[in-house]
Amino acid sequence: MPPNPRPRTLLAHLLLRRRWTVEQFCAAFVKAGAKLDPPVHALAERTAKRWLAGEVGRPNQPAPDILEGMFGVSVDRLLAPADLPPAAPQLAPSAYPASTRTPATYSEVSEGHPPDPPAAAVGGLLMATEDAADFLRRAQGAAATADAVLIIRSEIGRIARAFPIEGGPALVPNLAAAQRFLFRHLDAPDPDHTQDLYFLAAATAGLLARAARDVGQLDAALTHTRTALLCADRAGYPALRLWIRNEQTSSARWAGWHHESLRYAQLAEADAVSVHGASAVQHAYLHARALAAVGKVTEARGALTAADAVRERRRDDELDQYGGQLAFSDADALYLAADAYSLLPDPVAAEQAAATAVEAFAATPTAEYGGHGNRIGSYQALALARARNGDPDGAREALQPILDLPTQHRVFGVFVDVQRIHEALTAPLYHGSTTAVQTAAELEAFTQDARPHAALP
Repeated sequence: MPPNPRPRTLLAHLLLRRRWTVEQFCAAFVKAGAKLDPPVHALAERTAKRWLAGEVGRPNQPAPDILEGMFGVSVDRLLAPADLPPAAPQLAPSAYPASTRTPATYSEVSEGHPPDPPAAAVGGLLMATEDAADFLRRAQGAAATADAVLIIRSEIGRIARAFPIEGGPALVPNLAAAQRFLFRHLDAPDPDHTQDLYFLAAATAGLLARAARDVGQLDAALTHTRTALLCADRAGYPALRLWIRNEQTSSARWAGWHHESLRYAQLAEADAVSVHGASAVQHAYLHARALAAVGKVTEARGALTAADAVRERRRDDELDQYGGQLAFSDADALYLAADAYSLLPDPVAAEQAAATAVEAFAATPTAEYGGHGNRIGSYQALALARARNGDPDGAREALQPILDLPTQHRVFGVFVDVQRIHEALTAPLYHGSTTAVQTAAELEAFTQDARPHAALP
């Protein structure tokens, strides 16, 4: 039996968007509850219908834990009226067992555990991910005027340029609104400007994927990249397809799925041979990093040399003209090279590569990259290399820009790398080192206290 077509609660609204019947919801609830101790074996449909209708207050445990694990939103928000602002849910409490949360958010193979993501970003991503999944199921086309295409193209360019400055989570509402506009036109029959609309829909979904990764919602990131690939296929633009494959490669890397990251990089080879712009350069370095991450040392070093050659013969294309998150600079390339070296058994070379990347960003106008993003990654690579080279004072110096990061830029990848640096500073080499102990304590405080806040009310 389907839930009420006029949902009274956010929970009912989400079931409608997922096209779940009450019976399917009960089955999913029991499946999630089976992981608890003691396990939950049943949910009465009568109880589920009362939740959906908003006829009960907060249910008894373990029902709140199960619901929050299924949807990533507090039970109070789930059972509240559906007409409340969707972008302001409170996150499920971090004490909820990791095994029952969304696997890609709290992955057992992740290299680090990030703090809870911003509530507004999670709420917006929840809705945008459902829209993307719906679009994948429908996937048709729609009429739009040339003026509308120009307006939305300008908006996507603005968002791409703002992305490294404002941070992806802050831009989720704008991206979700742009995506709804594009999906609405692409869902109607007899479309005009189809190629342009699919291009913009692919770019929008790719940016949403990056925003999802930044708040640790890796399952949502992969949903958006699948939508983006479908749209890029229909746009017929290899550079865009390659850029999206790069997003998949990166998301898998930050989840700790290194072999999956390499698989995505290899899937991108078919497009990489015909592309000469920024996405081809980025792919070359991502491929080298993925090889390094799975221990293919000789192949990784060869791939880094090949990537340098790709960077030398780069020619800008349409994606580069958008700038911001859709572009890729020489400094970005040097950061990826440093990150690849950090995964190889040569800390001296890793420190040299990281120092080169730091210098490249220092010579780049801050307006072009916002002072965050890959610049921070280059400092993290430098801190990690120095820690591994027995230089705790140098590591602490390199960490200062990370510790000073504004809240909106304390993203998932930052916490993954902070965990790697912490592990290096707490190795037996540093037992008894005051500097290493104090720096490790600072990193622990950073990961515990530097929790991002919602960028929007």
